[in-house]
Amino acid sequence: MKSIRKDVVALGLILATLFSVAAGAQNATAAQTSAAVSELAHPLTPGLGPDTGFTHHRVAVGDVRLHYVRGGKGEPLILLHGWPTTWWEWHKVMPGLAKDFDVIAVDTRGLGDSSRPQNGYDKDQLGEDIVKLARQLGLTRFSLAGHDLGGQIAFAIARNHPDMVKRLAILDVPLMGMPYSDAIQPWHFAFNKVPDLPEALTQGHERLFLDQFWSGYTYDPRGFEEADIQEFLRTYAAVGTMRAGFNYYRAFDRDGAANKAWLAKGGKLQMPVLWLGGETTSEAEMATAGIISTGDLLGRQLETAATDLRGESLKGCGHWLASECPERTEEHLRLFFKGN
Repeated sequence: MKSIRKDVVALGLILATLFSVAAGAQNATAAQTSAAVSELAHPLTPGLGPDTGFTHHRVAVGDVRLHYVRGGKGEPLILLHGWPTTWWEWHKVMPGLAKDFDVIAVDTRGLGDSSRPQNGYDKDQLGEDIVKLARQLGLTRFSLAGHDLGGQIAFAIARNHPDMVKRLAILDVPLMGMPYSDAIQPWHFAFNKVPDLPEALTQGHERLFLDQFWSGYTYDPRGFEEADIQEFLRTYAAVGTMRAGFNYYRAFDRDGAANKAWLAKGGKLQMPVLWLGGETTSEAEMATAGIISTGDLLGRQLETAATDLRGESLKGCGHWLASECPERTEEHLRLFFKGN
């Protein structure tokens, strides 16, 4: 566990950084898109080109309205993004995957162009959103890939609805409450959990704060182009999005307790499971603004929790696998979900 002193140092660093910016720092804003009564197909966010066949939709699911992008033919494959991104983090691999699958990339609760309820940010609830969406789309069984916090959501879905998940891929994230989950505790895990303070300090400085993750967690600093960053910033600067994102982290204790309880009862994933990590980095590097990735941590976490497990740490890739290493990431996902 991280010491209180380390948390204080991390907090001090972010405070110093935020308050040292010039008064004219960029403050991008965006109005929330009005909610549709039923499923729609119009360009809320960038498309993937005129020939890809992807369309944008938004549909009410319980207390949230989820935005998703869908295209392709074949068996359904749901993609869940991480923080601080949106469905757009998958855009480089979606056209290739759509040649073999019905690809559905979702903006999860509170993020992207989905609505932002006050509550419901533990991973079990976020998973239920996706299950309800799948049912509304007429899907009784689907494959599932999640990166970063989207991987935590995907794991919760597989735990709670194993009959619905045909194949599961989790990319570069620690699973709370699972073995070795304390091995990676970067500074923002503690900072993002603090009540109210992160919202107050980052308001108007969203770009400054989030650039630590868009650029700092990569091997290739051009893993995200400026156009990608502007698309993420379009919604992360909208009212309520930063709070929603921080709430994902504030639910970590509940997430860990749910995973521990499942494992203690002998829980084991029966569907094929793929894990992918960025290249292994040391704890010292993870504690700074340098490259961060989970390496082979997921493999170690899942080795006793999955009956059919495979995966690897991708050399030369940082955290944002689908952006930094799209060709290799797409190939791993395509082969795995095709049953190879």
